[in-house]
Amino acid sequence: MTPETMFGRKVKKYIRDNGGYVVKYHGNAMSTNGTPDLLACINGNFVGIELKAARGKFDLQGIQAHRIKEIRDAGGYAFCLYPSAFDKFRQFVSDLNSGKDPNTRLIVWK
Repeated sequence: MTPETMFGRKVKKYIRDNGGYVVKYHGNAMSTNGTPDLLACINGNFVGIELKAARGKFDLQGIQAHRIKEIRDAGGYAFCLYPSAFDKFRQFVSDLNSGKDPNTRLIVWK
């Protein structure tokens, strides 16, 4: 199992354990390129999460950044999440569940 897969399982479990809904998006030839790895609903908020394994470099593809911007422009939350920022992600979920605006639309969490 890859580090990204293991991290994805941890993120999905955390979302579900905190009352959210989440699915792993599996792209194929008929799907939209660049769609985030995880699509979630947390306390009525749409959240797209592009997962990255810890590699020490920013490796978001151009089309992925474009899809993240589209989600943000539509009023949802979307970001790239690295394992080192899991505590920030936990705070994000807590803020959404308590009705606070986490103000993270422009953050890439490394």
